[in-house]
Amino acid sequence: MTQNEGQEGGYNILIEIKDEILEVLNQLRQTVERLQRGEIVGDQEVKALLLRGENLAQRIGELPGMDQAGKDFLDHINKIGQAIKDLRNFDALKKENLVTGVKF
Repeated sequence: MTQNEGQEGGYNILIEIKDEILEVLNQLRQTVERLQRGEIVGDQEVKALLLRGENLAQRIGELPGMDQAGKDFLDHINKIGQAIKDLRNFDALKKENLVTGVKF
């Protein structure tokens, strides 16, 4: 393999990872938006997206010189996961209050 081929292969890997980052973040954003609209989103769907994000963070961290970027991406994914959990808990609380008639 020539140096040019090696650089091209590395460039292709970066493009793949960039595209996957955008796809995962867009799907997570859409999931959050659906939850904000009160739609029901399955646990498995959320878990699969978060796991995909975690795996992607690991792949990023394995790239030369990208260890911190992988950690930062994982932190971002975890924060999104917590936001989704909070939205679900808030939605459940709203529904429970509607049933019991308690207002806050």
